[in-house]
Amino acid sequence: MKVLPDHTTLQLSVLDERFYQSPTDPEKFYPGATTILSVWPKGQLTEWFKNVGHNADIILKRAGEEGSRVHDAIQSFLLGLPITWETDGVQNYSLLEWQLITKFQEFYWTYQPQTLEIEKILVSDTLEFGGMLDWICTINGETWYIDHKTSNSIWKEHSYQLSAYMALLAELDYKIDRVGLLHLKAGTRTVKEKDFQGLGWKLYDITDKIEHGFKMFQTAQTIWRDENPNFKPKNRIYPMGYILTENPFTKE
Repeated sequence: MKVLPDHTTLQLSVLDERFYQSPTDPEKFYPGATTILSVWPKGQLTEWFKNVGHNADIILKRAGEEGSRVHDAIQSFLLGLPITWETDGVQNYSLLEWQLITKFQEFYWTYQPQTLEIEKILVSDTLEFGGMLDWICTINGETWYIDHKTSNSIWKEHSYQLSAYMALLAELDYKIDRVGLLHLKAGTRTVKEKDFQGLGWKLYDITDKIEHGFKMFQTAQTIWRDENPNFKPKNRIYPMGYILTENPFTKE
């Protein structure tokens, strides 16, 4: 099986945007797929913003924190690290977060996927974007790319995002048989193992949406470039550590 390159050190987190360093030119940076998709019209989400008013920022912040903690827990589990509800009497997760983690566990132990790659950063000079891929595994002899989502709904942009990732993988000749969105807040109330479905979770096979999704992603990329013709990462470089005997702010 082909092994993906590791570009973990080539990511810059800049406020709410992500840029990735070119694998060939350290002075060149590209936007992440999710940054590009930020220009996509929000549709129903815009209406939701109107309904919740000033609470929107608070709700989105909490949802983002919740998604990050669940994501980190899942990645830890896939790496073979223990995850626990509490440590020394201190609760590590909210009840909702633990329920979402448990749903992933149900999926995992039902289908027993074999992990191939976890959290790989890929960057393309040709495609001019980058992204962090969640999980590549095999299920029943087929190679899946799976992205787990904790949002209340599955949006079109999710399939566009995964379509972009498939383009990054295709450039490396990495074969993927199926592409899936594992929704951990699905409204499913029955268990259908043949449909990758359990109580409150479902793996959506979006393989047939990838070609169309990448066309939509390229449309968003065109808009993003037009809106950001001379973008530069607004980063500041910080030392990796401090010690009393060395002054990192001394100008030479």
